[in-house]
Amino acid sequence: MKRLRWVIVVTGAAGAVVLAAPPVAAHGDITTSSPQAGAAVRRPPPTVTVDLAEPPADGSTLVVTDPCGDEVSGESRIEGDSMSARISGGSAGRWRAQVRSISSVDGHLVRGSFSFRVRGQRDCSGDDEAAGNDGDGDDGDDVELGEPQPPLQNDETSFPMVPFAVGTAVVVAAALALRRSGRKP
Repeated sequence: MKRLRWVIVVTGAAGAVVLAAPPVAAHGDITTSSPQAGAAVRRPPPTVTVDLAEPPADGSTLVVTDPCGDEVSGESRIEGDSMSARISGGSAGRWRAQVRSISSVDGHLVRGSFSFRVRGQRDCSGDDEAAGNDGDGDDGDDVELGEPQPPLQNDETSFPMVPFAVGTAVVVAAALALRRSGRKP
């Protein structure tokens, strides 16, 4: 009977910790981006920006590459929950933005990426003039949304370390308390 009571209390304590733990799975994940993930733009954007679930700390980076594999982003700039990088040059085609964010809240590292497309003829010969010219002469809206894209990728999972540690401590303390209460002085 004592064993059953011990199992019930330990299971209840573990369940309470799991249910009471705040939702921390978001950490510094990418919430939005500009250009949007999957968007098609007429010419290379002057800046790529990502908004994160938590403010990034110093050392966080945003690196943008064009389809030729050339890094076209300047130094990453952090402002509040956002990180941006100025763009220089680049060829038409599918671009990739890679984020390495260190949360200023808890130091958790999150890596994520997304892609967007610059319209035009791909040219990896080094001629920057061909990169943003699709020949239609339209200087209107730069963004054209394509088909729905999968959500932004977060290459690392966010593990709720603090609730896990607190939960483990509560379960161990409950187990020790039950064990001691079962002994007669």
